[in-house]
Amino acid sequence: MAIVLPQGRFNNLTDEYLRRYIGAHARILAVVGLEINTFKPHTNTKTSVLFLQKWNDNEDYGPLCPYKEDYPIFFASSQKCGKDSTGEYVFLKDETDQVLRDLHGHPIVDHDLYSERLVIQKQWERILNSIQDPEIIAKYNKAYTRLLEILPQHPTIAEAFMDFVKDEGFSFLPEGQSHGNLE
Repeated sequence: MAIVLPQGRFNNLTDEYLRRYIGAHARILAVVGLEINTFKPHTNTKTSVLFLQKWNDNEDYGPLCPYKEDYPIFFASSQKCGKDSTGEYVFLKDETDQVLRDLHGHPIVDHDLYSERLVIQKQWERILNSIQDPEIIAKYNKAYTRLLEILPQHPTIAEAFMDFVKDEGFSFLPEGQSHGNLE
């Protein structure tokens, strides 16, 4: 489960009861601080996403997650949310200042939450599986190749979290799956 909460819920002394309640009922998997512009123009509140897994000793009720007192928690902070201070989206651009678009023509937002390269690769795989016309495939291949050359390669929060999940051996990740092949 994931919940977006105002940053104050994590820090305010008066909210200690809430933190204790959450800790008694669920394992805190991760806390991801969102960039201040994430929800602009609607709010200026600094927020974080809290990822939880309900404590569970009975596999009949879902993935096992036995109660622990002490355990590692993944922490990350987004530096690029894809919006500017006015709440307008910030898109990736090419060398001619043109907005980059994915293989379906959607503008690509500049953020650090997940890998746009993986999204493009999944789009390409679906196109190859659904289109038979060699001319259309060639057109998409040209766009795909160009995007892979231009798209920035940088660590993302989702990839770092999936590495953490794998290292910790969490039970909610199907065996043999990694962040590169999650659907």
